Amino acid sequence: MDAQAILELCAQKPNEFLYLLIDALQSIDQNSPLHVSQLSQHGAITVPRADLEHSPHFCPQLVILAMPESEPNLDLLNAALEMVLEESGNTKRIVCGCLTSEEGPTDVAYQLAAHCIVREHPENPRRLIPLFEPHRLTLLHLTANETWLNGWLGSIATWIYFDQLAMPQQLSRRQLAAWNECLSPEAARTQNNASAIASLLLAWQRTGRFLPANAAQCVLDQISEAQSLGLITLEDQLVFGLSRLTVHPRLERHPAVQAAIENAKHGRMPLARGFEAIPDAAWRGMTPLPTH
Repeated sequence: MDAQAILELCAQKPNEFLYLLIDALQSIDQNSPLHVSQLSQHGAITVPRADLEHSPHFCPQLVILAMPESEPNLDLLNAALEMVLEESGNTKRIVCGCLTSEEGPTDVAYQLAAHCIVREHPENPRRLIPLFEPHRLTLLHLTANETWLNGWLGSIATWIYFDQLAMPQQLSRRQLAAWNECLSPEAARTQNNASAIASLLLAWQRTGRFLPANAAQCVLDQISEAQSLGLITLEDQLVFGLSRLTVHPRLERHPAVQAAIENAKHGRMPLARGFEAIPDAAWRGMTPLPTH
């Protein structure tokens, strides 16, 4: 999605602000127009992230790109879109997306901060999860139901974010819904596995293979399957998931692989070493996945 497409979207919402959300916690050149010191000249509003209340300069920054029925700041929008391309493949990213809302920046900033404090269960204590981060937002989009997402978006009508492949994704509030601070079990489990999912996605990218548009979902499925098989350590989960993605989608059905998984889950041998002990002939017997 280029600047023109975003502007066309805004033209359909003349009564709404267009915002840019920047994660100031990520390293960026001080001369960049997206650095927090440069954003201050555009009247950036600090999103009061609860765990950074004593370091507001590291908190996310909400910048008005366009007021209702006004011309947008194209220079800043284009700078953000250029950064999206530069950040392609990164888990932690500076650009968190473009948002539209009828509400002013102060209200939107406080809502963003408040809606990152969630519970995994009604009896559990609240915890902060930076759901505005593109990687976590991708996972939230995949696992939370529409009603919950409507409540989470609150006053935000549209949120355009960019996934690991720098492809634009859009969250739209379909209707107003009450905010529910409790994540669903699937959404909570996925957020707890966000680091593992990011690591596997990066490892898959580094193989040089073509990644499908639903790469995040594919990787999420591999981590879930690894855990369901009893693989506990991150290393074992990554070895299993990457092998499934690059060798065969059902390699766990092979007896030699099953034996290696059993040894790994009981702590007798890491899965990587177990896989190394499998004869080449056994691996050749599995139909390899295409590289393109």
